[in-house]
Amino acid sequence: MPFDSLIAVPLVAHGLAISVEDLPLPLGAFYVGAAAALVLSFALLAAGRRAPAPSASELPPAPRWLQRIDSSRVPRRIAAVLALAWLAATAIIACFGSTENAENAAPNLVFVLGWIGLPFATLLLGRGALALHPVAALARLGGMREETETAPPRRLGVWLAWGGLVVFIWFELVYPTAIHVRLIGGLVLLWTVTGLWAAARWGVRPWLESIDPFGTYIRVLASLSPWGPRADGAVGLRPPLVGPNRDLAAQPGLVAFVTLLIGTVSFDGLTRTGWWQDRVALASADLSTHGISAANARILFGSTGFVVMVVLVWALFELAAWYAARVGDLDRGPGLRRSAQAFAPSLVPIALAYVVAHYFSFFVVQVQDLVRYASDPLGRGHDYFGTAEFTLLDLHVPSGGAVWLVQVAAIVVGHVAGLLVAHDRALELAPKTADGRPNVRRATLSQLPLLALMLLYTVGGLYFLSEGLS
Repeated sequence: MPFDSLIAVPLVAHGLAISVEDLPLPLGAFYVGAAAALVLSFALLAAGRRAPAPSASELPPAPRWLQRIDSSRVPRRIAAVLALAWLAATAIIACFGSTENAENAAPNLVFVLGWIGLPFATLLLGRGALALHPVAALARLGGMREETETAPPRRLGVWLAWGGLVVFIWFELVYPTAIHVRLIGGLVLLWTVTGLWAAARWGVRPWLESIDPFGTYIRVLASLSPWGPRADGAVGLRPPLVGPNRDLAAQPGLVAFVTLLIGTVSFDGLTRTGWWQDRVALASADLSTHGISAANARILFGSTGFVVMVVLVWALFELAAWYAARVGDLDRGPGLRRSAQAFAPSLVPIALAYVVAHYFSFFVVQVQDLVRYASDPLGRGHDYFGTAEFTLLDLHVPSGGAVWLVQVAAIVVGHVAGLLVAHDRALELAPKTADGRPNVRRATLSQLPLLALMLLYTVGGLYFLSEGLS
């Protein structure tokens, strides 16, 4: 996989070699414990949460220092400078640097610092992370308007963002893009040009938040931030997990977008299993009899697996949400033609949890390799800062047991958070009792199909992680 080509020393299990002997408990205990945690959380929610979270107008205002930062232009300008520096460095290094990917920083800048670092920056900054978008910064520098008279068609929703993300992830996980640094440069330039065209046509803000795949990704994940906009426009501090149901209005393509985030990481985990490797070997042997090379066979087989995994995650969620609305007699409300649109926000914490579980150790290790690239960004034998010989073996690497515990905790916490968001939405849509309160029994019944789905997601997520154990 492309990520593997970024690694300079033997690291597995999404970034770090972990042995079964590193685990403090037998592997089966983690499966049972994770499932039990979800069931217990479901029971506690059913018994103790009888009203949805407060609306945005009820949120307390953020501290004054945070409001001053939010209203100041200085942080946004600093973020724009950093974003433009990333864009310029990535394009120059990819187009003019060494063609040996081990000596070229572009794969690291794109797939590690840019792609994997994006969720962590968004969780910290909330919607403020949109200021780190390099093409948006370039568009604003060029004087493009935030809004234009031509609005994107409503039926588009986030479908264009979904399509762009599918293409990016295919290049990330299926095609060996990381070893073709000139291709990375071309893709970055193509993304920049098409983004500027779309921003000029529809306005920077509509393009950024619903059409660009990475801007849409930031907007979706920013709903998990502890601060967000109040009804009066001020910055407010909100209780945990209030954001997804409040910030993510139903849009065409939103269900496909959030299930893609989960399906993508699940597919990456699947490709690291022994079962997948055996299937790839068999497919390569079969296709070679038809004159197809081993490399192209891997791409064909990987493309098929990617599509199947994404569609499977999407279909299972559609089915569970449909059954939830049926057994709970839920009112899906205006604009929610499908039950899945109502419950799509519940997948956002799971998507973030999958990123943390699968990639946090990889990110911690690989992002530090930028120390080496800083001394020789174009891979021409320079050593500007005396760090050109810096290797991953010089890095402090967390213990395998600690990494595994963080991975399991992320999976469990993410799914418990998803249950809470789904329960809040069910309380909003449940039939009302005579005194106008939500029918808690109906809301709880509606969550049984989603509990079953999240148990499946949890076990599947742990399985993909455990397959990386040595």
